[in-house]
Amino acid sequence: MIAPDTASPCTGICAVEAHTGWCAGCQRTLAEIAAWAGLDEPARRSIMAKIVDRRAGLRDCRATLRRS
Repeated sequence: MIAPDTASPCTGICAVEAHTGWCAGCQRTLAEIAAWAGLDEPARRSIMAKIVDRRAGLRDCRATLRRS
């Protein structure tokens, strides 16, 4: 059985945050978004791993701000 391609993490909330350079919805950079369709699976998985780290960092930052 052939594994399906990694789905795009796009959420439809497309706006680049000035302070991070990441899309507010999917946390990808513009370069990552533009390249997505032409990337192989290892490259897509690499971006997905970066997104997990970025989202964790955002959660940590928000939690710190709530405690302030």
